[in-house]
Amino acid sequence: MLLNEDLFVILNNLMTKYDEHELPWESAKENVKSLNKLSSNKDMLSKSPSKFDPGKDKKISDGRFYSDIGSAHIEGYLMLGKEKSMYVFFHGARAGEIDNLEKPPRFLRNTYNNYVDGTILCLEDPMFYSFEKCKLGWYYGTPEENYREYCARVIKRIAEILHIEVEKIVLFGSSGGGTAAIGISYYIKGVTVVALNPQLDLDTYFRTPEIEEVTGLAIRNKKDKFIRNDNANLILNNKETNFLIMVNVLSDHDYKYDLAYLCRFIDFVPKYGITQKNNLFVWIYEAAGTPYEHSSFETPTVFLAIRAICQCIKKKVSADCLQGFCLFVNRFWKEYYEAKREAYLAKKEGEKNSKLISIWNERYENSKKIFFDIDERNLILNSRLLTNLYPGSGEWQIEDAENSFKMAKVTITNNQWYELRMRMSLKCKEIKGDMVFSFEVLGDPEYIYVSIGAHNSRNGRRYSETANIKLSNHKFSKVIESYEDGWKKYSVLFPLNELKNMNEDLCDSYSAQIKALNMNYDNTISQIFYFRRPKVEKGFFPSDWTPAPEDEV
Repeated sequence: MLLNEDLFVILNNLMTKYDEHELPWESAKENVKSLNKLSSNKDMLSKSPSKFDPGKDKKISDGRFYSDIGSAHIEGYLMLGKEKSMYVFFHGARAGEIDNLEKPPRFLRNTYNNYVDGTILCLEDPMFYSFEKCKLGWYYGTPEENYREYCARVIKRIAEILHIEVEKIVLFGSSGGGTAAIGISYYIKGVTVVALNPQLDLDTYFRTPEIEEVTGLAIRNKKDKFIRNDNANLILNNKETNFLIMVNVLSDHDYKYDLAYLCRFIDFVPKYGITQKNNLFVWIYEAAGTPYEHSSFETPTVFLAIRAICQCIKKKVSADCLQGFCLFVNRFWKEYYEAKREAYLAKKEGEKNSKLISIWNERYENSKKIFFDIDERNLILNSRLLTNLYPGSGEWQIEDAENSFKMAKVTITNNQWYELRMRMSLKCKEIKGDMVFSFEVLGDPEYIYVSIGAHNSRNGRRYSETANIKLSNHKFSKVIESYEDGWKKYSVLFPLNELKNMNEDLCDSYSAQIKALNMNYDNTISQIFYFRRPKVEKGFFPSDWTPAPEDEV
C-alpha cells in the first residue's frame, strides 16, 4: 500500500513545469498569466475536418477529423502530446432552446493540452447530427445502433496508432459527457473514468422524456440490449476500470437522485471528500452555482488536482490517503465559486433584479444543508426488541436472536399476506424531507411491500404512501449488505414527493409497515421469513442500525 509520501511525489512531479522558482520572476509571472488565460486553438479548430476510418487508417495527425460509422457521424479534435498517454473529453447538453440549439461541433476543454504532457482528444456527441433537435444525447445511439461502442472504436484505434496503452487513457466528461464516459468505458476496459455530476439514474432525470420524444428512444424502465440505461451495472461489471465520480453536494438532483441511485446499487455510504468502494471513487465537493450548481465544474487548477488524483488511483493510493488533499482542493473549489457567485449577484443587483437575488440566495442557503444536516436517528421505537408492534393481518411470532435482538418470524402459505406494523416516534411536522427505510431479511419472499403511514388519532383517518416493491428490480430498493449467515439488509428510499399526502393538519403520528407475500398456490409448500433491525431515518442513504434515542433512556 502506498503512503502519503507517494501522493507528495506525484504532486511534486506534476507541478514541476509550473514552478515559478525555476524561471526569472517576470518570466514566471507571464507564464502563470498565460496558463490562467488560455484561448482556444482557433486556427486548428477553424480548419475543415479530415476523414478518419478507424477500420483502415494507420496514421492520424493534429487537428479536426470525422468518422462515419453506421448512422453515426463522429466529429473529433486531436492534439498530440509528448507522453504516451491520452485524455478523451466528452460533452453534455447544448446551449439554447430546441428550435435554436448551439451548432456542433463544440470541442470543450480543447486548451487542456497545456495541462497534460500527453495527447488530448475531444469528441462531440454524434446524437446531435442524427437528431437536430436533440439537446442532450449521452452519445446513446438508436434502438439498433450503439454510438458509444462506435466512439470506443475511434478511441481504441487512435490509441493503437499512437502506441498508447489502455491503462494510460482517461475518459473525462461532465454532466451528460460524464454519463457517456461511463458507458464508453464498458468497451475499453482498463481506462480511468472521470465523471463530474453525471446523469446516472436516467429514469428520474427531468430531460429523459424530452430526449425520448426527439429521438424515438425508449429509455425509462426499459431493458436496453446495450445496457445503456443501467449505469450502476455498467460500473459494477467493469472491475478493470477505475471510476472517479465527482458530485457537487449543492446540486440537488445530482446528489439527491444520481448519487443516491449509485450508492443504493453499489452498496456504500459516501462522505464529504473522497470515498472508495473497490474500483469506484466518489469525490463530493461543494461549489455554488452561477446560477446553477450542476454546472459548477472544474477550473484548470482543479483539473490539475484531478489529474494528480487519477495518477494516485492508478498507483493504488487509497482514498484515506487522498482525503486530506481532496479536502484542500474542496476548499479552493468552494471559495472560487463563492467569489463567482458574489460577482454574479453583484451584476444582477446592478440590473435591479433584487427578487431573483433573494430567491437565489434562499435556494443556495437551503441547499448547503443537504449534505451536512443528515440525521441518523432511528425514528422507529423499540426496533431492537420489536415490542412496539400493533396488529396487522397474518400471524407473526417474535423470537430471540443473537446479541439480545428479537426477530419476527412468519410462515407463508397459500398466497397469503402477512403484515407487520411498527409505530414511529416522529410527528407530522418532522416530515420535511426524504426518508430511507432499511431492514434485514432472512428468507426470500417474492414480494415485500413497505409503506410509511400517517394517522390521525381524533378521527382515525389514515394517509399512506406506499412503495410497492419487488425486491429484485424496484429502483428505490437495494440489497446493501449480505451476511454470512444468510441475512440481507435492504433499503428503500421515500423521496419527498412520495410523501405528499402527509398533511400536518390531518395527521399526528406515523407508522412504518412491512408486508410479505409469496405467490404460492400449493397448500403443502410453506416458506419461513424472518425480519429484524428496522430503521427509518431522514436523508437519502441508510446508516448502520441504531436504536431510537428514547429506547436508550
